[in-house]
Amino acid sequence: MKKLLLLLALCCVCGTITAQNAKPQAVIFETDMGNDIDDAMALDLLFKNMDQGNINLLGVSVHKNNPYSA
Repeated sequence: MKKLLLLLALCCVCGTITAQNAKPQAVIFETDMGNDIDDAMALDLLFKNMDQGNINLLGVSVHKNNPYSA
């Protein structure tokens, strides 16, 4: 739950920054995707914002110690 609140706050900050600037905000998403859904939902939000031109998603990093997580 704490992760989800942090991700929502990040999305709000990205939305505020892009509303003030004409240039999309560069974002690198670091995740431990694997055993829960919150990281996948955050990645979906980032892709939707990228499609709208609000952000420039530079990369996605996974730090889960599992070969299947990436």
